[in-house]
Amino acid sequence: MSWGPRAWRLLLVVPIAAPVLVIAVRPDRPRLCGIPLFYWLHLACCLLSVAVTTVVNRKIGKAR
Repeated sequence: MSWGPRAWRLLLVVPIAAPVLVIAVRPDRPRLCGIPLFYWLHLACCLLSVAVTTVVNRKIGKAR
């Protein structure tokens, strides 16, 4: 199955929607290594955004 460039762009919805899930976590508890989990999840969203954007960019670049 070969996806076209338009279908790869649909993956960009993931980095937009992921931070919405972080809102469900209380900002002060629980903690991981003394830092609130809220901040760790935001960091994870940043890394997820970079990964998804990189994959989409490479796949679209090959299609052109």
